[in-house]
Amino acid sequence: MSMINLEQEQIELTDNIKVKRQSQAGYIWFQFQRNKMALAGLVFLVILTFVAIFSSHLTPYDPLQMDTAYAMGTPKPPSWIHIFGTDDLGRDEFSRAISASEVSIGVGFVAVGISTIIGILVGSLAGFFGGGVDNVLMRVADIFLSLPTFFLILTVNSFLKPSIYNIMVVIGIFGWMNTARLVRGEFLRLQNIDFITAARSVGVSNVGMILRHFLPNAIAPVIVSATIGIPSAILLESSLSFLGLGVPAPLASWGNMLYDGRNWMDMAWWMWVPPGVLISITVIAFNFVGDGLRDAFDPTQRGRL
Repeated sequence: MSMINLEQEQIELTDNIKVKRQSQAGYIWFQFQRNKMALAGLVFLVILTFVAIFSSHLTPYDPLQMDTAYAMGTPKPPSWIHIFGTDDLGRDEFSRAISASEVSIGVGFVAVGISTIIGILVGSLAGFFGGGVDNVLMRVADIFLSLPTFFLILTVNSFLKPSIYNIMVVIGIFGWMNTARLVRGEFLRLQNIDFITAARSVGVSNVGMILRHFLPNAIAPVIVSATIGIPSAILLESSLSFLGLGVPAPLASWGNMLYDGRNWMDMAWWMWVPPGVLISITVIAFNFVGDGLRDAFDPTQRGRL
């Protein structure tokens, strides 16, 4: 077969793949929206993300400012003035909950973004080149997986200056292993597919093979993994903040709001119920969306690929 025919075959394969992806995207959305819990979770997360982005414009009070009329050393219950009540310093809990959404959601997205990028890079190299590269990278991943992640993050973070950026980076650096293994597995599965063989036969470079042919066909499980990984990052940040090693005061996060309310659990439920409920609902919503995406991407759940 001539080189021209091979190139034409590659162009036709690429065009067919693009058309198939467009039809699959529509079918994936059709399958996803059939899952009512996943759709409800997505709606909640869209609203929450909007609130987080525009939190500075939605808070009725400055979340850091003390209301001198209420700063009496004890929290004040919900009222028409402060609908979620105040903490023991007179700060409005509703404003702090809205402001904390920016921190908690930001940490979740950025930390998972960092871990996903690292995981895709490591998994792509391991799955594409195989052999010694695969062995070395996967053994490194195994070492990280064998470590108790939370205590490792706790130890590393205790030596760093308290900062929201440190939290994002530390959680991201220690969360890439499962993504790497997923990407590696998908790359190994794709190695002998016809269009991959055709692309190799016309001399597509290694970088082109990875970016144009392997990654687009291996991204589905990564999206699902990232969606489920975001609530884990939010829970990690909340746990660190509750232990006093997370987001530093006076910035508000749902974790340190729980930390502030630990001494008032009997008499000031409004200090710990709102952040606790927000953490729970957010984690559940992300899990619903992740389950919906997993089912939508799963070809066994659909009538066609």
